[in-house]
Amino acid sequence: MPTRRAVTGRSREPRARFAEELRLLRTARGDSLRQLGERLGWDWSLFGKMEKGETIGGPEVVQALDQHYGTPGLLLALWELAVSDQSQFKERYRRYMALEAEAVSLWHFAVSVLPGLLQTPGYAREVLAAGGLKEPELTQQVEARMGRRELLEGQSPPQFRTILSEAVLRTTLRDPASGGSSWSTCGIRGSGTG
Repeated sequence: MPTRRAVTGRSREPRARFAEELRLLRTARGDSLRQLGERLGWDWSLFGKMEKGETIGGPEVVQALDQHYGTPGLLLALWELAVSDQSQFKERYRRYMALEAEAVSLWHFAVSVLPGLLQTPGYAREVLAAGGLKEPELTQQVEARMGRRELLEGQSPPQFRTILSEAVLRTTLRDPASGGSSWSTCGIRGSGTG
């Protein structure tokens, strides 16, 4: 889906807009990424990734950028919008995410993998990597999936029920931290053969 543009010619997608604003502020000052990194004490490649939209960084770095550019709270507000941006999910899931966020009751039936709302970061990474995702999109999608869990952990969560096929509990995923010698079932580490 093409990025929507506003009257200003800038993106209206929160993550893209955040990246654009960072790039515009830096170039308006005439700083290189390396100079910015030296001034703020962070690796300059982080700022490059933020300006490309590959990552949005953390609140600490964004607060430092707000202070550096004299934009108190502006970049942090854009960052907060980018964190909760549903466009970080693949297009086909956006409608589902919107409905899920409004639901008062959720029912899931899982045949081969745990529902996304129940996945741990490691489990989600393995499932998404098995589906062909590569970095940096892989990390972005894992973060997005973990952000969905707030739905069940926040105030007034919807009623959640799931029926899991036995295959979900027995399907093994390779544990990348072990170099492939250990396997993970349902996010629980163990040894076995695949």
